[in-house]
Amino acid sequence: MDKERDKFYVQGNEAFVAEDYAKAIDFYTQSLSQRSSPDPDVLISRCHAFIKAEKYKEAKSDADLVISLNPCDVKARLRCGIACFHMGKYKEAREAFSEGHKIDKNDSGFKQWIVWCDDKIKKIEQNHAENEPTSSPPLPSDSKKIDENSHSSESPKSPPVDDTPKVTHGWYQTASSVVVEVRIKNLNGEDLKIEFRPTSFSIRARLPTGKDYFQEFNLFHPIISEESSYRITSNKVEINLKKAEGAHWPKLEGSGVDPIASITLSEEVKKIPHSYPTSSGKDWNKLEKELTKEAEDKLDGGEELDALFKKIYKDGNDDVRKAMNKSFMESGGTVLSTNWKDIQKEKVDVKPPEGVDFKSWKS
Repeated sequence: MDKERDKFYVQGNEAFVAEDYAKAIDFYTQSLSQRSSPDPDVLISRCHAFIKAEKYKEAKSDADLVISLNPCDVKARLRCGIACFHMGKYKEAREAFSEGHKIDKNDSGFKQWIVWCDDKIKKIEQNHAENEPTSSPPLPSDSKKIDENSHSSESPKSPPVDDTPKVTHGWYQTASSVVVEVRIKNLNGEDLKIEFRPTSFSIRARLPTGKDYFQEFNLFHPIISEESSYRITSNKVEINLKKAEGAHWPKLEGSGVDPIASITLSEEVKKIPHSYPTSSGKDWNKLEKELTKEAEDKLDGGEELDALFKKIYKDGNDDVRKAMNKSFMESGGTVLSTNWKDIQKEKVDVKPPEGVDFKSWKS
């Protein structure tokens, strides 16, 4: 059961990253159907997909269910509020954001959402006051009384129109940074709030039109949040994300998990290619010989080998880490190089163990 849940959950995450929210919702729903009881992690992920697909009623339903299971779930409070906000239920949205802020007082995002809700509520109350008649209209004569059985005393209310602004974005990368361009013109700096976290960042803005904009990005690789920054130009917001490592990002959004720090290396990785000459006081050639011998002696101990390569990664300089990231990802985990000069210009080929044929997962 858990295995099936993981399978559909992972597929749902992949579809979400690919921005195929309908498919993501379908996979999350299949994952939930395998469970004997509701899974909060899957529910909150489906809730997020519903919001992206602009299915706010369904998103609120998922968020409410998670809150019933865990009233202290901050993400559920946030997404419940966002769903209500887009449905025009500003008082209910404010209540959700207020409860979330009580749980996590350090998240200034809740404060901003509360301000936006108060602004919407105030405008509605002002419009209502302006439209109220100053005196009561004359009562209709008996011959002109409205048939209460066939007419409503109030005109039917149309459902609130989603006036969420459509803001586009693009991105590119350098060896050390990822730059995201959010295309908003003539934005006032006081109306912008960007929060950086190790695996994500969010942007909240009051647009020149008076509409509110919010977007959260779950990043493909980790960033150094304290070294990330942004600047405002006349036609966009340029956000500079400092890469935690120099790895190439195939996509902007993803899990945010460091591929080296989270990996468990197999016994098939038996040799480290030439190490990078020292530029930080370490003799990498000498270290390579010692570590290679140690790795060969410990091939039967997976945990020790895993710790060994993590030690190399931790103690290495930027070029060593870039080489390890690039070689491991491009070779499908069959090569782990520490020599950036040797591999920086060409793709690292797959080198399976002797006697084993490599087959691409795409085939």
